Amino acid sequence: MEENFTFTYLPGAVFKTTQTREIQDLLTKWGLAQSMNLWKFRFDHAFNDLMSASFLSDLVNSPDVANVVAPIRTAKTRDSISQLNYTELRTTQTSMDFFNFLEANRFADPSGYISKIIPDYFEEIEICDKIRQAILIEESENYELLTENIRNEFLFRIFQHITIGGGICQYEDYTTPYMDVVKSLYKDLISVGKDESGQLRISSKAYQLKNSQEFRLFTAEHPQDFLYVIVDQQNRHVNLWYHKWHGIW
Repeated sequence: MEENFTFTYLPGAVFKTTQTREIQDLLTKWGLAQSMNLWKFRFDHAFNDLMSASFLSDLVNSPDVANVVAPIRTAKTRDSISQLNYTELRTTQTSMDFFNFLEANRFADPSGYISKIIPDYFEEIEICDKIRQAILIEESENYELLTENIRNEFLFRIFQHITIGGGICQYEDYTTPYMDVVKSLYKDLISVGKDESGQLRISSKAYQLKNSQEFRLFTAEHPQDFLYVIVDQQNRHVNLWYHKWHGIW
């Protein structure tokens, strides 16, 4: 019989993103600082890819996790969750060169200036540039320029949520501030090492937990409502990144 995972909260864990004044000022400007949460736990035995479902079930069923992570505690419709809805994301990127597609697709120019469009709204989000349009508006010609592999890459998900921001968001004209925060948060959440050949290798797995019959994270689905679980197999740590959208209307 497979042994259940147990979890221990690490209250002293440092996420540099939340400790850096310049980044905190930007997150506040973008409406994310007060609505975003990060937690780190240690787990007790080895994890591999075949254990994803049981690991995530043990995580949400853990009283030690529920005592700390209020969204998990309130999402459960019963004491023990038997089925979860989740998506595994790609964790293949070790360089910010991944975002070269922004210039290649003319979402931004070589200076990083973001291409603007006539403003519109989607789910209370102001769609004022080609990046937001490509991310969110399926009917736009820019949407199809982002492949499924790009959209399912965890590094892109961080970029997506950071650039969209919260309900009250003073957005940027240039990509540089976004990239600085995306890089910092990615380094906080993902563990990178070197393999036997000396190449950089990511030892983390990333999952997005979604609503299910037994687990109601969000009352209404919104692009900026999310809970990501990032499992560091090497160090036996698991990070949780949560955000709940709060609109202005």
